[in-house]
Amino acid sequence: MKSNFYPIAFDFEEFDVQRIPFQEGLLSQLKRVHNATYSFFRRGDFIYISPGTPDAEPLGQTVRLRIQEHLHVVSSLIKHVFFRAVKEAQPTLQPEFYPFRFAARRSDFDLAWKYVPDHLRRVLTFKRITEVQFREHANTNQRLVFGALINHQYKWNLSRNCKELLEAGFNVSNREVTGTQSPDYADGVVAPEISLLGRIQKVNGSTAVIDTHNGLENYSLKDLHLHNSRENITAFLRWAIGESQADQVLRSIKDREAQKLKLSVTMSEIEAMGQWLSGLNYHNFDSFGFRITQDNTVVSPASFSLTKPNLIFDLSKTRVHSKPSIGLNMYGPYSRSAGFSGNSPRILVIFHRQHAGDFTRFLAHLRDGVPEHQWFPNGMIGKYRLTNMTFHIEELTNYSVEEYLGAIERGVGKQDAAFDLAIIETSEDFRSLQNTENPYFRAKAMLYMQGTTVQSIKPDTVRSPTYTIDGIALQIYAKLGGTPWTVPGDQSVDRELVIGIGSTILRQGQYAGAAQTRYVGISTYFSADGKYLTNSRTQNVPYEQYFDELLRNIKSAIDRLSNEYS
Repeated sequence: MKSNFYPIAFDFEEFDVQRIPFQEGLLSQLKRVHNATYSFFRRGDFIYISPGTPDAEPLGQTVRLRIQEHLHVVSSLIKHVFFRAVKEAQPTLQPEFYPFRFAARRSDFDLAWKYVPDHLRRVLTFKRITEVQFREHANTNQRLVFGALINHQYKWNLSRNCKELLEAGFNVSNREVTGTQSPDYADGVVAPEISLLGRIQKVNGSTAVIDTHNGLENYSLKDLHLHNSRENITAFLRWAIGESQADQVLRSIKDREAQKLKLSVTMSEIEAMGQWLSGLNYHNFDSFGFRITQDNTVVSPASFSLTKPNLIFDLSKTRVHSKPSIGLNMYGPYSRSAGFSGNSPRILVIFHRQHAGDFTRFLAHLRDGVPEHQWFPNGMIGKYRLTNMTFHIEELTNYSVEEYLGAIERGVGKQDAAFDLAIIETSEDFRSLQNTENPYFRAKAMLYMQGTTVQSIKPDTVRSPTYTIDGIALQIYAKLGGTPWTVPGDQSVDRELVIGIGSTILRQGQYAGAAQTRYVGISTYFSADGKYLTNSRTQNVPYEQYFDELLRNIKSAIDRLSNEYS
């Protein structure tokens, strides 16, 4: 088996490195004066120095360290030496330092090149971004092994700044924008840091007033770029070439991206990058150097193997199969034999009227199946042995919070009981909104208060559901309260419980400078065979205060389960 991890090899056990005692402000001073010929970093009470040229005069005391004993120093040296080696091989490259990221230069790695008009090539790009990180792990001999982890993804980039866009006639008002900041000592070598500043409230001549995390602030338009969100990219492209052509271009690029991100294609490109990186010379001008090997094979360690369990689809444990989808098609779900009461679910469906055709086709496939589909020919009715499945549809005219909440109120007002589930259209663009302004979160909260679970879905998914519809059906069945299957329990363990803990990170805002706190708040309890037992909501407390709250919560839940299950 192969991976995207390329081990690093050393030809020595010990190495020499310069260092000087740390003093406040000294690191920045050294970088400003010597950054062209040295790399600097702090570890503990010392600033370490790595000379990048043969004529660099010593700046500190030379000490000898062992690789296996100074993990953090070795890790930092690897990063600095790697950066300089790649820059020497590609002098015009301006990557991010760490994680090391850079955009491909060849047009065949720009998925927009083929589809956008000639005048937009190099202006609007969707390029492959290579990311290299360094990791370490202990091998079977408990020796530390370092390696380069290589990944690829694709990202949009609009090269014109907001001043150029405004002069061309594009309205930048109410658009989210980013700014850049480079240290004085960067010298154009390292890519500037990009921060999401906020949303433009108004434009005054060459200045934009931006609603930032710290309030309204003024920025020069020439120093701003549109945030590379799908919302902004779609708006620019529709302005540049018209809505119909823009939507076709975006669909074509998305389809092309899906092809490029197939495992075989991605692995082939990663291996090509690994081969190039392994050919570079990594060393500084003390005594530190390494090689990136081309051996990305994974050898299974000498340990135990886990046997894949058969899944159980009935109470008597006689209907079993190793593959979930085949087992469900053959036997139906476990809940069928356990007295499941939700066999005729009533489902509220909310989508924009412009996607009515795609959604109604999808709902028919969800209920009745896709005849040529290998795993889903009979739909949820056949696969999960449902009696019926009825949909109540409410259409949206826009994507505002008010429109979503109004659609829910209309749907609920026409029923004599709460819906069992709601399927609602969502959009990638909602991610950029504050929680209170996000239609999906507001609609979900309103439905949860009524006891209705929610399944979100995007228009692209309902348009091409072949690879996702079986998984969506499984999610829906579980949200309806069904148990699709269980697994064999360990008979030597009496009343084993599996406890799951959920956490989230809440930011005061999504823009630069916003504080964030990690909260942990919900515990779920399952029996050893996978049956859901209960959930228990803890108080929302910061992560560092959670342990005591978790213990209290677990004791309360176990006492309750002990009474319920004797």
